[in-house]
Amino acid sequence: MLNSLILIFKQTVRRLALIGLMLSTLPGAFTYRHPFTDKIADTAGLAAAGGKSGGLVVNVDINSTNTPFLNACAADGVEPFDDLYAYVDQYDNTQVTDLAFNVFCQYSATPSDVWTDSVAKYLQTSENGTPVDYRPLYEGIYRFYQNGIDPYAVWFERCRTDGIHPWLSIRMNDCHEPDEAAGFLRSDFFYEAREKGWMIGSDYGYYRNCFDYAVPEVRQKMLDYTAEQLARYDVYGIELDFMREITCFDTRKNPDCAAIMNAFMRDMKAVADAAGATRGHAIKIMVRLPRDIEQSLAYGFDAATWAREGLADILVVTPRWASCDSAMPIADWTAKCPGAEVYAGIETLVLRQGGDAQATAEVVRGFAAQYLTAGADKIYLYNYYQNPRSPEGRSAEIYATCGQLDTALNATRRHIVTYQDIAPEGYEKYQPLPLKVTAYNTVGLNVETGYIPEGARVHLIIGTSTPQLIGKLKAAANAAACAFAGETTLRGSPALNNYAGGAALFRYEMPGEYATNLQKLLFENTGIRTVEITYAEIVVEI
Repeated sequence: MLNSLILIFKQTVRRLALIGLMLSTLPGAFTYRHPFTDKIADTAGLAAAGGKSGGLVVNVDINSTNTPFLNACAADGVEPFDDLYAYVDQYDNTQVTDLAFNVFCQYSATPSDVWTDSVAKYLQTSENGTPVDYRPLYEGIYRFYQNGIDPYAVWFERCRTDGIHPWLSIRMNDCHEPDEAAGFLRSDFFYEAREKGWMIGSDYGYYRNCFDYAVPEVRQKMLDYTAEQLARYDVYGIELDFMREITCFDTRKNPDCAAIMNAFMRDMKAVADAAGATRGHAIKIMVRLPRDIEQSLAYGFDAATWAREGLADILVVTPRWASCDSAMPIADWTAKCPGAEVYAGIETLVLRQGGDAQATAEVVRGFAAQYLTAGADKIYLYNYYQNPRSPEGRSAEIYATCGQLDTALNATRRHIVTYQDIAPEGYEKYQPLPLKVTAYNTVGLNVETGYIPEGARVHLIIGTSTPQLIGKLKAAANAAACAFAGETTLRGSPALNNYAGGAALFRYEMPGEYATNLQKLLFENTGIRTVEITYAEIVVEI
């Protein structure tokens, strides 16, 4: 009799939860036009990674890395070559194969007749009616150019000496500091474009000052600048960084975004081919795009057409800034863009802002193992600042182990469940946490880890805002029960629980013999009160 009453009670609770779910979908409740679609494939083994050599691409930041380094050099007196060589040599004998030097954000760090450049910013005393003095910011690069030394030309040549591919990286629509009356990043064209209505507009919040690529003058400006820089520098290729920023169109008012951008890419390809003919070698084109191919198209970026027509040699699939992304569908990109290489982008911020939120080598290895297993050709690092005068301790291990599949797989790594930081209007983001496991229900969570070698010890760590209910939560992986191992802390530094944000943490032991490339987790709540999971990661110990 008692068992029957308990069964009836559980069924009633489940029905009430179902009614709540149904009510949430009635008219008036918010729904996305495009619900999130999980495109991660359930695979085993290493077939997708076969024949790929791997490597690391590092984006070298224009303002956070290059400028402070050059200022430090100038402060010591311009005796450049040993110092300038060291800037590149720090990546020699590592897994870094490519350095993408960011030369343009809203101004050009390199000499330019097309955009306001760093020397002009150094000499500027008034901007937009505001007195300014940018000399301390641009002192270093100004001194080098005044002494007839182009640091970028030195770096590109040193890359070739060290066997590293040098790239010109161009931020295609940077919009830092949108609220300032004047800004150290801004060119004169900013004010012309704003006056003429060549920006996407106030409806786009932080991105309101992004140039509108529907305007022919904007597109021509970027084509002219690229041609100018390729005439000045002999490089392996150009990177078009559309993740600073992807909002290149007022998509609400312009239905022809993709057609306009396709035409622009054909023009850009012509610019690269002309420079390549002059240099005697092909100039490759690398493009940085959001995590999902359909979402990229919604922004106006038709990557499949670019791959098919040979307009882009490399597609970098990447988050924007606020997080890494633990579920980028790399295999979907490689299947739909067979004419291009696909690189997986890893940000330096894992889950949130702050110094304690930087990705450690173990975290980067986790993402690298996942995405290289899924078929990424290389790993791309963004916002990984490295100055030889003050090197970061984590960087050496990252550069030594995170670009090749064998080193990523055969060292301890962490697979942290994160989220997607941006999406087009109307598209639901990937954001699996927090996960609410209601009374007597079971909820799933898929975590792509990539290949797990035989004999590895595999742990599941969860964080919860309801630690008093942890005894009611059962966990399983790939249909096998996980053994509860008690309270725990996270690995790494500088703060043990930096990613989990103060949640109470608990560990489960996963049966490694059941591990495929996609770990299918199930959480069963055996109690009456809702258990909330706010953090999850899988640790693979070698």
